[in-house]
Amino acid sequence: AAEKDRRTMLLLLLTNLTNCELVLGKLLASLLMLLMLWLATIPLLLLVALFGGVAYDQIARVAAVTLASILVCGSLGSTLALWREKTFQALAMTLLVLVLWIGGWEAVAGGLAGPSWWGVKVHVWAATFSPWQAVLEGMRPCLQADSVQDALRPVNGFLLASLGMVFLLNGLAVLQVRRWNTVQEGRRLERP
Repeated sequence: AAEKDRRTMLLLLLTNLTNCELVLGKLLASLLMLLMLWLATIPLLLLVALFGGVAYDQIARVAAVTLASILVCGSLGSTLALWREKTFQALAMTLLVLVLWIGGWEAVAGGLAGPSWWGVKVHVWAATFSPWQAVLEGMRPCLQADSVQDALRPVNGFLLASLGMVFLLNGLAVLQVRRWNTVQEGRRLERP
């Protein structure tokens, strides 16, 4: 969005960067600070485990859900920023989607849509698609975790759903980045 505001997006599109390099480079550059903060919290969380009451597998689950949420939210924001012309449009749409996403799945977890869907309890659906519900699920003690895979089992659904959303959003951005932005740049040039 900043590239569009400065009117340098067209110049960026003229470089030898592929669509994938352009989209993923912008995404990772925008997420660098958040990823560093996430990484910096891991030792602090591990210190909490030394005091007792919190197991390492709980920390691993919450850290994994947090990382997946960062990637999904960043991918959503990046895709919308590449699609929309103005920074405000991208920010407003991203915020709206995130509020609807969290609020919708909180309503589902609260039983607003019934106790179960297709034989699966709604709290399982909510933990699969809502970062907050996945964190709550990840914080619950897992009494029999023999491996990392067993430790992550309660949040596996969320991690897989997040991975799918990241691939879907970034795949859409990679396929459409030049079409979205060259059409918009052309419209800007046509306006008096």
